Formats: sequence, structure tokens, C-alpha cells
Amino acid sequence: MAGEPNEVVWRGVRPVSGIRGIWPARDSVRVSPQGSVFAVGVTIIYTVPAGKLLFISGVNLGTGLSADANVRAFVAVRNAADVFQYGLIYHRFVKAGQLNSFPFFSPALEASAGWDAYLNSDSANLSSTCYMFGWLEDA
Repeated sequence: MAGEPNEVVWRGVRPVSGIRGIWPARDSVRVSPQGSVFAVGVTIIYTVPAGKLLFISGVNLGTGLSADANVRAFVAVRNAADVFQYGLIYHRFVKAGQLNSFPFFSPALEASAGWDAYLNSDSANLSSTCYMFGWLEDA
């Protein structure tokens, strides 16, 4: 949010023009991609475009296991060389059932241009769906 550039006419609170990871810049673009895996596999939820930074403010992971097994599903971020950088959310099952989690991140987590947010599942009996929330800013 751009404000009055002249400090002499400021009234009350200083104008805010994007606080990195807390408050999106005025020209930021909101993103809310989603992805699903209904067996063993990996799906890319979002790839950060060139010249941009992705700020991830929240993620939702819903999983369901149809038969008892020691399995997992997780959402993570990897760099342009497909090397794991950090995890966003992790579900592990031993018994059949469902789980839904929705963590928020403040300040938002950053991902650089070319990085991917991805969903990974390691069982044929596990269904996973992820929704991610955040915004893009110029790098």
C-alpha cells in the first residue's frame, strides 16, 4: 500500500508499502493453487515464475487412507535443481482414516524463482489433496 511520500504531511501511522513476508506489496498477485495425488506419486502444486518471489502464507492438506498401513503424505518446497528446501506440512498414518490440517505461516515462507511446491504420497491406498495460499512479488 503506497502512502504519502512526504513525511511532513504524515498523520498517525507511517504508510506501509509491503512488509516482507507479512504484508503483500501493492503490486503483488495472490495465488491459490491446488494439487492431488491418489496413489504413489509426486505432483507439482506451483512453480514460481522467473523474476518473482512466492510468499506462502498457508497450506491445507487433506488425506485419507483406505487400509491400515505405515504411510505418509507431505507438502514441501524444492529448489530449481529439485533439491528439498523445507517442508510445509506432513501427515503420517498407521491406521486407516482421514486427516485435515491447515497451518498458517507468519511471516510467510519464501520460495525463489524456479522453485516448486509439491505434494508427495507414498501409498496406493492414500488419497491426498493440497491447497496452498500466498502471493507473488517482484524479486
